[in-house]
Amino acid sequence: MIITAQNIEQIDARLIKIGVAYADIRAELTDHVATALEAQEGNFNEAFEAYMVQNKKQLKRMNRKMFFTSFKTSHVQIVKTIVQPIFLVAFVVVFSLAYLLSIIINLKVLTGAMFFIFCVIGAVTSILSLVRTFSGKYNYSGTLGYGVTTLVLLYSGIYMLGWQHSLNSSLPVLLFYTVTIVASAAMFVTTQKQYKKYRLQYEK
Repeated sequence: MIITAQNIEQIDARLIKIGVAYADIRAELTDHVATALEAQEGNFNEAFEAYMVQNKKQLKRMNRKMFFTSFKTSHVQIVKTIVQPIFLVAFVVVFSLAYLLSIIINLKVLTGAMFFIFCVIGAVTSILSLVRTFSGKYNYSGTLGYGVTTLVLLYSGIYMLGWQHSLNSSLPVLLFYTVTIVASAAMFVTTQKQYKKYRLQYEK
């Protein structure tokens, strides 16, 4: 059976209907379905309907599996970004500057400023992701998990603001907020790289 461009659009539309929301996963599953149908003979619509009835649950399982694989891969990319020399240097610079400022500035004011910087970077990353998602463009699975990580860091940062006064040393607090700033910057950079990669691979 020959699969036409119109057939590909039909497959894509049906995958959206069954809950395959992300363009990169949908592209992979569309290719999977099209390959299976190419091996069959007869009318496309009949073969396609029969295939979807038989394989709908399997496609949903594949969708979930691919999403979690993408989630894992995206966070591996963050780690790879963080260990790059420029981010290691940034970590040393931010921590050293924070330590020097802690000598002349109240710790509560300093950590509040560092937390604010983290919030700004995290907000920019999250807003860009939301705009891309709700605009219907560039809705890819590989960057969704960054929002979860940002929320974890946000909650931890809020908790640390109240907990820092019980610590005997300011170093753990400064180290924590340095990590959050560098990690959020790494997520922003990685997000932009991932979107560029996905667009080159999946945008028609």
